[in-house]
Amino acid sequence: MKKNYDRVNLVMPKGRKDAIRAHAEKNGESLNGFINRAIDEAMERDDQADSDC
Repeated sequence: MKKNYDRVNLVMPKGRKDAIRAHAEKNGESLNGFINRAIDEAMERDDQADSDC
């Protein structure tokens, strides 16, 4: 499994992780899945905005 993934350490204000985890779980996602989806969606929006210019 280690060969298939990169590990990233993320630092945020105390309590933020719990809020993000609760939001993810409320929507049927894991914390990791939610963060990865959020990153993917942000990158897609940024790419779209770049191509609109």
